Amino acid sequence: MPQLDFATFPSQVFWITVGFGLFYLAMSNLVLPKIGLVINDRIKYIEGFVSKAAQLKEQADEIRRRSKSLLEDISVQEKVKIENAILVARERFESHKKRVESEYATKCAGSMDKLSVNVSEAFNKLSEEVLVLANDFVKQRITSEAKDIFCKE
Repeated sequence: MPQLDFATFPSQVFWITVGFGLFYLAMSNLVLPKIGLVINDRIKYIEGFVSKAAQLKEQADEIRRRSKSLLEDISVQEKVKIENAILVARERFESHKKRVESEYATKCAGSMDKLSVNVSEAFNKLSEEVLVLANDFVKQRITSEAKDIFCKE
């Protein structure tokens, strides 16, 4: 095999050194700078997005803080409104309750007056009936005793 011949080693070492040297010069002067420019451009491009994302995150955090404080303010305001509505409802309930109670008391008083009149009328009628019955009973007793007295003699 000719490549393993020791006589050709110095020329092979020379040409491999020259070849790798030219390859190194081409890579370091032509290819690697272009790759470096692309990498730098990508880094700048990504940093632009990262900075834009950081700005958007700050804006979102600020919006979140403002919305949270607004919700707390609204919550406090709504609680006050609800408490006021409850107070108004209680006042209306109490006034309606008082009105109904007074109407009920008035109706009950009128009913009690009517009831007492009806009871007294019924008592008067009953008294008259009792008097009539007592009168009839007394008349019967008197007449039966009188018959007994006069019939015995």
